[in-house]
Amino acid sequence: MRATFAYAQARIGARLARHPEAAVWGHLATARTVAAYLTAARRSPVAPWLASLASTATAHEIERTLRAEVRRAVAEVAGWVTPAWRPAVGWLRHLTVVELLAGVWSGEAVAWLAPDPALAAYGGGEGALASLGLTEVAAAVRAGTSPLAAWLDGWQRRWPDASPAPLADRLRRLGSPSLGAGDAAQGVRRALLHLIHRQAAEPVVPLAYLTLVVLDLATLRGELVARACFEGGEG
Repeated sequence: MRATFAYAQARIGARLARHPEAAVWGHLATARTVAAYLTAARRSPVAPWLASLASTATAHEIERTLRAEVRRAVAEVAGWVTPAWRPAVGWLRHLTVVELLAGVWSGEAVAWLAPDPALAAYGGGEGALASLGLTEVAAAVRAGTSPLAAWLDGWQRRWPDASPAPLADRLRRLGSPSLGAGDAAQGVRRALLHLIHRQAAEPVVPLAYLTLVVLDLATLRGELVARACFEGGEG
């Protein structure tokens, strides 16, 4: 198993050498506008994720751009792991979406889905949900299961073995609709980094690393969207 995941471990080690520390997130949080946040972020390790965003970006543009970065990261990490683990890696692309779509799956219309083709698929009816592998998740949410718990159940069904269980347990304890926000996010980051360093060259490592990337992108998205809405009078 260690030899199988050694390539992923090497790639992840190189990426983690550039991972933003807590002080970076604290500094970015002091920026009051989208333009100020982007200026500071482009001097930090998160700069590559924001290369295509203009300082005048709207909340919808920020959402689309950073959700696209999640999909790109998932595709990249999927290329580092064995075929047996790719379904579990691919499932992480839904992590930041299921909370937002709980209303849609409960029968509420959400207008902001339509402009983003990647999001529109989530609200496209049973056929679209089936193509995304989310039929059971949507049904569980409609029945009252929390979106995160339903997502985690679907994720665990895609593991070839139970080695990522500590990662799932950590995410289950987070249990928050505001993934990427506040002190809870920093606690999860610390736990993920500890897991990565403790479980070298094991299947949980690429999953934990990708979860860390998803969390970072969720933080950026939340911070920038909040500022864009305030500046645009939407807040």
